[in-house]
Amino acid sequence: MDRQLIVVTGAAGFLGSAVTADLCRDHRVVAVDRRRPAPALRRMSEAAVWWQVDIADRRAVGSLMRRVSEALGRIDLVIHFAAFYHFGTDWRPEYQRVNVLGTRHVLESAAACGVRRVIFASSVAAVEPQAGGAITERTPAEGRIPYARSKALGERMVRAISGRLPGIVLRIAGVFSGWCELPPLASLMRLWGGRSAAARLVAARGETGMPYIHRQDLVRIVRACAERHARLPAYEVLLASPHGTVRHRELFAAIRRACRGEQAPRPIPVSPTTARLGLLLRWGLGLFTGCEPYEQPWMLRYIDRPWVTDTRHTRRMLQWDCTPGLGLLDCLPAMAERFRLDRHRWERLNRMREQRRYQFHPDDD
Repeated sequence: MDRQLIVVTGAAGFLGSAVTADLCRDHRVVAVDRRRPAPALRRMSEAAVWWQVDIADRRAVGSLMRRVSEALGRIDLVIHFAAFYHFGTDWRPEYQRVNVLGTRHVLESAAACGVRRVIFASSVAAVEPQAGGAITERTPAEGRIPYARSKALGERMVRAISGRLPGIVLRIAGVFSGWCELPPLASLMRLWGGRSAAARLVAARGETGMPYIHRQDLVRIVRACAERHARLPAYEVLLASPHGTVRHRELFAAIRRACRGEQAPRPIPVSPTTARLGLLLRWGLGLFTGCEPYEQPWMLRYIDRPWVTDTRHTRRMLQWDCTPGLGLLDCLPAMAERFRLDRHRWERLNRMREQRRYQFHPDDD
C-alpha cells in the first residue's frame, strides 16, 4: 500500500504511542500530544514529526492541520486518541474541554482541510451491557458514566460530520499490556492475587465481565482500518475487541492459578447486598484517608451484567481477528510472573497509568 499521511492525536498516551510507533515504520506520521514524548517513544518513532498541541485550543488545532496540509500534502487519515478519563461519576471540566470541545476542534479542522477519513477512538463502555444479548456495532451508545457519555457524544459528532469527513468509530475493549496497565484489571490482580481475607471473594455469581484486548492487537486493528478505510462506508462503527467477554469467575480462577499456584481455586461468593456494603465502605474509607480506590459505587450497577461483544461484522469488514495466544487468559501467566517477581516496577507502571502519567515503553520491555 502507498505511504499515507497520518495525523495521530494523543500520540504520547498509552494507546496512541503504540500506534504511532507502529505506523511510522511505513507511513508518514505527524504525532500530536500536549506532552512531550518520552525518550523511548522518540527512539521508537524517529520517522514521526512531533507537534506539541493542546486539542482544546481551536486555533492551534486549525493551524496544525493547515500547516501539515500545506507542507506535506493532503492528509489521508486522522486517528483521534486524545481524551480525558477518570472513574468517578462527576462530569469534570476536562470532559467538556478535551473530549467534547477538543474532539469538535479536531473534526472541524480536519474537514476544513479536506482530510480523507477520521478514526475516532471510542469505547465499549460507551454502550450499556445488553440483557441476554451481545453488543454489536449497531448497538446505540447510551453509556451512563461521564467517560462513557463523553465518548457517546464523540460518536454522534463523527456521524454528524461524516457527509464532509468520512469517519470510523472504533469502540475499544479494555486494553492491557504485558505489565497489565489497565486499572480495572490491576485492581483485580491486587485483590485476587494477594493474601488478604478478601482475596477469595467474588461478587454474586461471578458473571460480571468485560472484553479485554492486548495493546498489540489494538495496533493491528488500527493498522487494518488505515489500510482498508477507502473501502468502507462514509460512517462505520467497528469493535476493537475479541468476540465475547471474560467473566469474573474465569478471571478469578486464572489469577489465583497464576499468582498463587492454586490448581483448583475456589471463590467465596458474596451476595450483591454484601458486595454493595463492602464496596461502599471501602470507597468511603478511601475518601476519608485521601486514597480514593479504583472501585466506585456506580460499578454496583454492573454486578452480573457483563459487557459481551459480537464482533462478526468487524472481522468481516477488516479481515481481522485477535491474535491466538494474546488473549487475556493466555497472557495472565507471564503478567502474573512480573507481578510476583518485579512487583516494584509492576506497581510503578500501573500507578502511573492510573494517575494519567503514562510513559511509553515497548510491549516486550
